Amino acid sequence: MAVRMGISFRGRIVLALLLSLMMMLVTAGTQIYFSQITQLEHTLDADMRGDEQVFLNQIASDAEGLGRALTTTAQIDHLLEPFASKNREQLYARAKPLFDELKSQFRITHFYFHDADGTTFLRVHKPEQFGDKNARNSFKLADASNALASSLDMGKNFFSLRAVRPVMLNGQKIGYWELAQEIDHVLPATKRMTGDDVAVLLRASYTEKKGTEIKGEKLDGLILLDATDKALALSTARTAGLSADSQTARLHIGPNHAVMSFPFKDGAGEVAGLLVFTRDIQATRDAVQAVIIRNLAWMALILALGSAVVLLAVQRALGQLGGDPAYAVQVAREIASGNLTVEIHSDSPRADTLLAAVKTMQTQLRDTVAEIQRSADTLGQDASQLAQLVRQASGALNEEVHS
Repeated sequence: MAVRMGISFRGRIVLALLLSLMMMLVTAGTQIYFSQITQLEHTLDADMRGDEQVFLNQIASDAEGLGRALTTTAQIDHLLEPFASKNREQLYARAKPLFDELKSQFRITHFYFHDADGTTFLRVHKPEQFGDKNARNSFKLADASNALASSLDMGKNFFSLRAVRPVMLNGQKIGYWELAQEIDHVLPATKRMTGDDVAVLLRASYTEKKGTEIKGEKLDGLILLDATDKALALSTARTAGLSADSQTARLHIGPNHAVMSFPFKDGAGEVAGLLVFTRDIQATRDAVQAVIIRNLAWMALILALGSAVVLLAVQRALGQLGGDPAYAVQVAREIASGNLTVEIHSDSPRADTLLAAVKTMQTQLRDTVAEIQRSADTLGQDASQLAQLVRQASGALNEEVHS
């Protein structure tokens, strides 16, 4: 009788090692991937929050510069006299050269003179427009504090940083002076410092409330006011799903770009829209993938070496057994049950293996059983002969007694 086995013990070990290796690599790869992505998210979040701070610092620095310029101009006597006497033509003639200088050197785009009640007496940048009431937040702050105040206020078609301060003559307040600059230069300046593209998107509801005339592209309740790259800003805004309802900072990581949006507030603290930063992360993603591949390669090498050690140990053990352990167990059970005819096959030609020893034991047991059988047969024959002699002797004795 031959004992049959299916897949070999060595095959089962190799299969188990391969499956374990694949499962460990998949698990490790997944963990490494999510770990790298999480680290990337944290890094981008911190960096792009820094972008917002750079933008706000630019605004604060410009506001401080406006305040210094305004304080200086408010002390020029030859402007105070025509303003106090309400001589608009003379005031314009004297203020225009100063405005041109401020515009060329400090990007000042607006220069106002307001009466004490907030009525615009003169726009140096647009002298034909006057007589309207100033209801902007910057004026309200200066009027309430009776001191220099600055604010980021929405104009007709753009945001302007404005500084307003009361003007005194002989101890009396004769009105207010105002300097302003549009913030369009802040976006490219921020990009130069951070390397990230910047965009400002206003809520459509905010522009309607302020009565502004924005002609930018529209998407999901937002209007693009300005951007360092308008096409990129619109594309990434759609991909990131930006909407007018966003109330908190939000990071979106796409295949090629990271987009982080922040609530954009005016000087009164009202959310006007979104300040959006866009970063090209293709190189970063490539670096992350390289790290993942490198880590997996090292892990695969370590696991392969460990598997090789296990296989060598198994090979050595199998060499000592001479074959599959399960096969050796079945052979031993067959012999223990009295089946000495089972065929024993060894995978090794060596004579010092377990299966070789079992085969030798099987041969010796068969020889011993055969010898016992022969002895039993001989003993049976001798017993028959003895019994016959006893019968013969008994019969001869009976004959002699009866005679």
